[in-house]
Amino acid sequence: ALFVMGAGSNLVVRDKGIRGVVLHLGEGFSTFRIEREEEAQIIVFAETGVGMPRLCDWAADQGLTGLEPLAGIPGNLGGVISMNAGTPEGEIGSKVISVTFMDKDTRLVTWTRQQARFEYRQSHFPRGAILLSARLAVQRDEPEAVRKRVGGFRARRVETQPLNVPNVGSVFKNPEGKFAGALIEEAGLKNVRVGGARISPKHSNFIVNETRQASARDVV
Repeated sequence: ALFVMGAGSNLVVRDKGIRGVVLHLGEGFSTFRIEREEEAQIIVFAETGVGMPRLCDWAADQGLTGLEPLAGIPGNLGGVISMNAGTPEGEIGSKVISVTFMDKDTRLVTWTRQQARFEYRQSHFPRGAILLSARLAVQRDEPEAVRKRVGGFRARRVETQPLNVPNVGSVFKNPEGKFAGALIEEAGLKNVRVGGARISPKHSNFIVNETRQASARDVV
C-alpha cells in the first residue's frame, strides 16, 4: 500500500504505524514562481511540497494578495488543497485555477477548479491521485499591506489556538451554523484528559499532547 503524506499537520498515525510505503512530498517538490501576469490576476505556479507559511510569506514580499487567510496553516500545499483547508475568511479552493496530479496509472492529469469540486474541507480528486502542482490566482497589492494582514491572521491564531504545544490541528468539522469547539465545550468536555492527550482548555476543538507521551489510542 502507498500512503502519500505532506507535512502531517492533520494526521494521527495509529500506534502500530502504517502498513506499506509512506511517500513524503517535501523539498523535492517545493518550487514556486509567478508564471504570468494577466490584466485582472496573477498566476502563481507552486509545487505541492511547499509549506503554506513559506508560500504566504513569499507572496507578501512580492506584493501578491489573496493567500493571507491561509498564512497560519502549517500544512504543505498538497494537503491544504486536498482537504480544501481554510479559515472563515477564505479557503484555498477559491484560489485554485488548476491542479496537476499523477493518477493511479501513473498518468499526469490536470484538473480545473470545477473538476476538483471543492467543498467545505474536502475535494474530489480520484482515489490514488498524487497531487504534484497547482496554479493559483492572486492579485497585486502593496507588500507592506499584505504583510500586515498576514501578521494579523497569524496573531489571531496564536491568541485563540494552543499552538505552543503539540497537536494535530482542529479535529472536527463545524456543523452547519455551529462551531465544533463550542459544542464540545457545551458538552462539558473541555480540559478532559485521556492518558497523555487532553482536550485543550484554550480551544476545545484541539487535542493536545502537552506531556509528549500521548499515544494515538489516547487521542482517538
